[in-house]
Amino acid sequence: SKKIKVSILVPIYNVEKYLEKCINSLLEQTIDKSKIEVVLVDDGSTDGSAEMISGYSERDNRVILIRENHENAAHARNIGLKAAKGEYLYFIDIDDFLSENALENLYNHAREIQAEVTVFRFDAYMNEQKVFLPMDWVVKKKLIPDKPVFSFLEIKEDRLCAFSGLTIDKLFLREYIEKNGFSFQEMRSSNDGLFIYSALISARKISFYDEGLAHQRRETRGTI
Repeated sequence: SKKIKVSILVPIYNVEKYLEKCINSLLEQTIDKSKIEVVLVDDGSTDGSAEMISGYSERDNRVILIRENHENAAHARNIGLKAAKGEYLYFIDIDDFLSENALENLYNHAREIQAEVTVFRFDAYMNEQKVFLPMDWVVKKKLIPDKPVFSFLEIKEDRLCAFSGLTIDKLFLREYIEKNGFSFQEMRSSNDGLFIYSALISARKISFYDEGLAHQRRETRGTI
């Protein structure tokens, strides 16, 4: 079977308003088109989201559609984890989106230095104002070692403050995640913290790619 470079895992629940922007930003990545898969896990949507993602899966064989009864985003992510076949994993919420060169740059960088976790920058897209604002505080560069790859223990102080507890700014080596059995806490909100910090704390090969490649939508209604 063809080798998948990156599996992109997307939990979906009643987000038809933002769905196209996110999924299009994934399918239009500059990375080799045949080497990604987009795993959409429908967490029991009751709006038009279910029909919209069905259309994507029918038109594009890179889109893997999984339907579940409504639980929460963490449950959907865990289901996606089990289905993923890519060398690397990337998690994104359906109201956020990527720059078109994000996965190509991140994959090449992570592969070159064999990183288990690659952290990068993201900004805030203010939904009402339609402007991008920097989020420099999510990576405290002064805390991390000035070297291409480092372990978590090499962060000498305020280790848990060096990076955010979010998925949007991290690429993971799937083999590393599976070997350690990391998963998401299945609760309604703040369910990515345990996964993220477990992966960071255990990592011997973390890399920081100092470029803003993702956009987190803010000022939205109806999302957690």
